[in-house]
Amino acid sequence: MKQLSSALTRVSMRSELSRLTTRFELSKLSALSRCFPLSAAFFAFVFMLLTASSPQVGFAAPGDALFSGAQVYTIEIDFPQTAWWDSLTTYYDDGLEQYMAATVTFDGTVFDSVGVRLKGNSSYTHPNDKKPFRIKLDEFIGGQEIDGVDGLHLNNCFEDPTFLREKLYLDYARDAGIPGPRANFAELYLNGELWGFYSLVEHVDKTLLTSRFGNNGGNLYKAVDGFFGGPISDFKWYGSDPAAYYARYELKTDDSLDPWTDLVAVIDSLNNSADVATALPPVVDMSSVYRVFASDIILSSLDSYVGSGRNFYVYFDEVTGKMEWILWDTGMSYGSYWGAAQNYETLNLTYVSSTSNRPLASKIFADPVLSDEYLHELCRLFTLHFSSDLLNPKIDTLADLVRPYVYADPRKMYTDQDFEDNLDFDLTLGGHRKPGLKSFIAAREADIESQLTTLGISCPVTIDPGAVVINEFAADNTEILDPAGEAEDWIELFNNTDEVTYLDGAYLTDDYLDPTKWQFPAGTTIDPHGYLIVWADDDAGQEGLHAAFKLGAGGEAIMFSDPQGAVVDSVTFGAQTTNLTMARIPNGTGPFVQGLPTFNAQNGVGTGDVVINEFAADNDQILDPAGEAEDWIEMYNNTGTDVDLSGMFLSDDPGDPMKWAFPDSTVIPALSYLIVWADDDVGQEGLHASFKLSAGGEDVVFSDTGGNVLDAVTFGEQTTNLTMARIPNGTGDFFQGRPTFASRNGNPLAVGEVVINEFMADNTMIFDPAGEADDWIELFNPTSESIALGGNYLSDDPLDPAKWEFPGDATIDAGGYLIIWADDDATQEGLHASFKLSAGGEDVVFSNPDFSVVDSTSFGAQTTDHSMARIPNGTGPFVDTAAPTPGAENSDASDVGDAPVVLRTSIGPITPNPFRSGTVIGFSLAQQTSVRLQVFDLQGRLLRTLLDEQMPGGVHHLEFVPDNLASGVYLCRLQAGNEVHTERLLTIR
Repeated sequence: MKQLSSALTRVSMRSELSRLTTRFELSKLSALSRCFPLSAAFFAFVFMLLTASSPQVGFAAPGDALFSGAQVYTIEIDFPQTAWWDSLTTYYDDGLEQYMAATVTFDGTVFDSVGVRLKGNSSYTHPNDKKPFRIKLDEFIGGQEIDGVDGLHLNNCFEDPTFLREKLYLDYARDAGIPGPRANFAELYLNGELWGFYSLVEHVDKTLLTSRFGNNGGNLYKAVDGFFGGPISDFKWYGSDPAAYYARYELKTDDSLDPWTDLVAVIDSLNNSADVATALPPVVDMSSVYRVFASDIILSSLDSYVGSGRNFYVYFDEVTGKMEWILWDTGMSYGSYWGAAQNYETLNLTYVSSTSNRPLASKIFADPVLSDEYLHELCRLFTLHFSSDLLNPKIDTLADLVRPYVYADPRKMYTDQDFEDNLDFDLTLGGHRKPGLKSFIAAREADIESQLTTLGISCPVTIDPGAVVINEFAADNTEILDPAGEAEDWIELFNNTDEVTYLDGAYLTDDYLDPTKWQFPAGTTIDPHGYLIVWADDDAGQEGLHAAFKLGAGGEAIMFSDPQGAVVDSVTFGAQTTNLTMARIPNGTGPFVQGLPTFNAQNGVGTGDVVINEFAADNDQILDPAGEAEDWIEMYNNTGTDVDLSGMFLSDDPGDPMKWAFPDSTVIPALSYLIVWADDDVGQEGLHASFKLSAGGEDVVFSDTGGNVLDAVTFGEQTTNLTMARIPNGTGDFFQGRPTFASRNGNPLAVGEVVINEFMADNTMIFDPAGEADDWIELFNPTSESIALGGNYLSDDPLDPAKWEFPGDATIDAGGYLIIWADDDATQEGLHASFKLSAGGEDVVFSNPDFSVVDSTSFGAQTTDHSMARIPNGTGPFVDTAAPTPGAENSDASDVGDAPVVLRTSIGPITPNPFRSGTVIGFSLAQQTSVRLQVFDLQGRLLRTLLDEQMPGGVHHLEFVPDNLASGVYLCRLQAGNEVHTERLLTIR
């Protein structure tokens, strides 16, 4: 598992870099280098490695790496208390969703104070103590996550001898584009003891909503369990009062001022409309409902709405306003649920356990319009995603992966032989039949085909033009080898869509008069935005996809048709050049251009996609990985996707644009930077061009694989250790200024666009995020647009205006304020300038990247806890005021109270800490809000509630006396509105 851990760690680092880049925060690395000048080369080198290495990794959304493919992770949970199991079970038995604090090690990565609790209903009745778990990484320490995910479930594979049912269903849903969580596997250790083998499942939360729907501000409801005769989430009408539904649905998020009305409105439309075919589509995404109901019936997953009435979420998309259906808890699919019909293989395609108690399903199935839409969606899912040919190889692969872990599981519900048998055959265990996976699929496939035929439902597989395209081809190849080691011609297809596309039965040909010359075999798929290679060599018996024709180097045609014979894409080409290809540029959509191959990867980019962003032609400060101060060129990717630069060129000579080629597998991530050293040292580590730049002036030229110029700049004589950089970053003209190596270039501002609005040079009452009363400077943006400040400067010395540089991600909102702490504490959270203000008087200077002054002020001796503020706000002269207004509009002193103002909600300082008889807990509130201040032990048990009330914004202090608490470590938790902050308390008695 250590290799998996390393891979996941790399992906997590790259995913975080992608997120930082998107928010223009990559310059934090460059800021670190400026804090430690002697290590500038080290930080630059680390950045370059992180952004330029491992090009094959392309995960972007949270959890993409964690849940990619099939993987088994090692999770170790260590509880500090001796009676941890008793505490876990007591909390569960008492109906408390109480988390205990534990140390969790995920494939070698250690997370402190993670929330852990037991979960489950029927799965909790597992015959021994292999219970399911819920893990919340950020329950006690905010921001903890793995690959962007902070909530995980460890499901114990209850009622599943194969351990595969949940993974198989959720992979099917992912491939079919059905919203829901994803799954992998984990081997769990509790306090050093191997506890068991589990299914690892993603939590349905705002992170998942964002990745599936592009927003997360709508209301999310979860179906209740409804055990022992309790209410269920049945979508029946119980009146217009939302309170009638509180026990029937669980509101998981509440971002609206009026929750429940959306859900009640849907239930009203369903039950009280004369025509559901007209009433439902405006308020429900019918496709999401059809797809989940159809999938539950195809896979006989009846612990769901159509069966038990449980295990689903509904989300009201904040953009469309429509209700979306989300899968949940699919572990008893493939006929494993024993609480419903037993004819799983022949389950009716419109099965519902109770027509009166499941009105959403029964009314859809009974309406001619909606039923027809539903059955055609079921037909499509069945045709594309459910067959023995497709699923049996997946079952074999997964079984081989998990087999040693299943065998080693000391608490599994079934035997090793049960695992092996149930992969293929039925088992009757505990009086309940468990269909064999493969036998179920074969029988279910035959029955669904029969039912669809009887109903007269057909769903021929079609591929829309432009969805999958001929993206590149080589008709005269002597270099790129197929799996047999032969240099054959090849055709590359590209999937422009967001869903897996099935190519079963589609055709390729080199003859328009014979369109069915070669047919794709059953089960052939192409991933979303993925590539697929077909070797055009007439070698059908070899490994891989081999078409039954060869391409002619003298020129001919390629045509791609769907299974119905409709042409999806085609191209006619002339004589080809050996080892050059014809490729669509831009990738997937553009015309064909001849150039160097980009086999199974993105084709060359368009003008402006990747640009020369900055260069240094006279550098003696910034060091390359070999420790040498060489000239350098910075490339920037303006697009939202990774770009493969393999085979593209850089040059310093417009007459020879192909002077130096980017090596194979050189990738520049989305919205990221890539450094090329212009030192003619190609043998050194990193990217080193085969030319040097001239400080006297010359050119830099960037060309595609065919030598076509994509970007170029001509420059004159350079100044030592200054660079030429595009401002605005990535798109603007070149300006000379201080280097912004591998980070965002600055933006020149006109006088008055951003002003120094207020400052405090002798402060004892306003606290920064670290709880320290430091001096501060407030900027104000009077314009109607957000302004990027990366590359601009602040200083307290007019003769050294570049004393402190804003990081590349720094922005100031339209009409907004920005605080910079003048405390020379660059390592702390927030913006901290590398200088302090003098209470005796000095200057504040705000400058552009080219050192032109945007605003400045000189001041004399200051009064403690007074500020100098522009009155009127943003335009007036500086006035001494006893009532500072950091982060807010300045006003006449007579109109302002004298209460201290803070800028963010935080907890601390806590002094003393450690303590014996008592301590004072400090906390800051950004605004008036509801406050709960509580003390927990490390088991997560609540010991004291110190505060639970509305409090005004400001700095607050509360004395805490431990009384009868024993010596030890405790957690002090501040919940202010939706924010949660935690600090440790250490008592010594």
